[in-house]
Amino acid sequence: HSRRHILTAFTFRGQKAETFCRIISIDNISIIDNIKIYNNSDIDMIFLQNSSIYINSEYTDYNICKYIYNNAPDNTCIFSGNSMSVRNFDAYSDKDSKALYFAANRGVSGIDGNIASATGMAAGLKGIANNLICVIGDITALHDLNSLSTLQYAGMPVTIIILNNHGGSIFSKLPISKYKEEFDYWKTPHKLNFKGAAEMFDLAYQKVSDFSSFKESFLEDSDDNRLIEVEI
Repeated sequence: HSRRHILTAFTFRGQKAETFCRIISIDNISIIDNIKIYNNSDIDMIFLQNSSIYINSEYTDYNICKYIYNNAPDNTCIFSGNSMSVRNFDAYSDKDSKALYFAANRGVSGIDGNIASATGMAAGLKGIANNLICVIGDITALHDLNSLSTLQYAGMPVTIIILNNHGGSIFSKLPISKYKEEFDYWKTPHKLNFKGAAEMFDLAYQKVSDFSSFKESFLEDSDDNRLIEVEI
C-alpha cells in the first residue's frame, strides 16, 4: 500500500528565501528514490520523517502543535520557534483556515532571541491580535531565558509553551544520529526544567507530561502571562 511521508527541504546558499515542499510518496517509489531526486538538485539539506509513524503516536510535538492550531482562539498570534516547531506547523497548517497570525524568525536567525522576538511581535500586534502563543523547544528557551523578563511589556497575554524533550530533537531525525559517540554534542541533553525560571519572572507555571493534561492547561482561561512546560 502507499505510505505517506512529509519531505521538507530547505536551502541556504544563494537563495532569496527558504524552499519548503511536501511530497506524498506513491506505490513503487521508495524513500530512497525521493532522496536521490533531491540529491541531484541544489538542496543543501533534507529533513525527512515518516509521518505514518510520527503522527499516530498521540503525545508528540507534532500533535501538540496540531492541537494548538486547532484550538487557538481567533485573532491569536502564534510565534513558532525554528527546529521542529515550525516544521510541525508547516506540515499541518494547510488543513484548515483560521483567523490566526503566524510569525517566526527566519532560519538563519536559528536558536537565538526567539522569546524576545515573540514579545516584540506581541507589542507590534497590540490592538490587532488578542493574545500570543509562543511555541519553542527547550534548547531554544534556554538560549533566551532572560527575555522572559520582557513579557510584562508585551501588551497582551502571552503563553510560552516549551516542548521539553531534553535536547535538540531535530538532530534525532538527521544523519548525525547514526554516530552515537558524537551525537550528544549535537543534541546537548540536559535534565533541566523551567519552574524556577517561571517563578523568577513572575509567570504562572504548569508542567504537563501527557496529552490530556496539556489540553486542560492550554484551554484554561487566563489573562496572565504564563509558561506551560510540556515534557515529552
